[in-house]
Amino acid sequence: MSSNKKSHYQEYLEQLQSKMHTADDLIINVLKEATGKEMINKRRIIAGEANEVYEITLADNSQVFVRISQRKEPDFEQEKWAIDQVKKIGVPVPEVLLIKHLKTDDKSLSFCVQKKVEGEVLDRGNIDFGKFDKKLQRKIINQAGEILSKINSIKTKGFGQINKNGEGKYTSLRELMLQNVNQEKSYLAMAEKIGMDKKIMENILQIIKERANDLPDIEPVLNHGDYGTKHFVAIGEKITGILDWGEANGNSPIYELARWDYWFGDEIPTKWLVEGYVNKSALQGWEDNIKWMKLDKGLEVLWWYVEDNYQKAIERAVNKLIEDLKFFK
Repeated sequence: MSSNKKSHYQEYLEQLQSKMHTADDLIINVLKEATGKEMINKRRIIAGEANEVYEITLADNSQVFVRISQRKEPDFEQEKWAIDQVKKIGVPVPEVLLIKHLKTDDKSLSFCVQKKVEGEVLDRGNIDFGKFDKKLQRKIINQAGEILSKINSIKTKGFGQINKNGEGKYTSLRELMLQNVNQEKSYLAMAEKIGMDKKIMENILQIIKERANDLPDIEPVLNHGDYGTKHFVAIGEKITGILDWGEANGNSPIYELARWDYWFGDEIPTKWLVEGYVNKSALQGWEDNIKWMKLDKGLEVLWWYVEDNYQKAIERAVNKLIEDLKFFK
């Protein structure tokens, strides 16, 4: 990711995070319940769009992370389900010490306290993965592909965002992939609102509809939902942790590749991830399928940024959709 893109995104994160601030006494009480120890230092981490995150040093110099969600419904239970499942098969993940749901006078809060995984995050932390030698980058991403293959070996009960029991609300991949198409009027209205050519939006929705209707029946498997270097912890060449399972969902393993390709494919080739993926039969046809799945991801991203009125990202999201649409001309 270029420094220019990074600065724009960091600016956006800071705007989002400025709206989130939890009182120290609440954090201290949750920490006491989770660890039995006093907090001696707190450092805020500005690295995500959904949660307030702190790196905490405790009285015995051990470290934990506290993540705080302001969603109205209890959060992090779905994350714990995913972590518990993948831990059993050797995926390196943080240990969850406590999930706590609280209601204050004006909001609902969910807390997740996790032990800090040994190592450093590969992006937006003390390490700049983009400056690594290409051979080392490829070796690490091959390793991430191997880990992803393990993650995708876990079955979920349905497609889409999972709940605390690993259940998604959609019964088929077809149904999941048609959710945006079924909101055609809303997407066309959004296109008009931001000055996007409505014919382009109509073409995107039509392509997704056609491809989704041709999908075979498959079993849903666990997707991380935000798989990328900002959530990989490493020591040297070894990945020691996969963080932030809040977007865990049931889907095709190919959709995880499409998401990777959407965000990182120009700089970190998706084929590097595939090279390390063990069960390659599960990825049959991935190079073609990620093309239209990226359109679906692009709609989701555009909707998010329009809802949040993040103008710089709206323009980039529209341009990316137009660029990805060219494949189907």
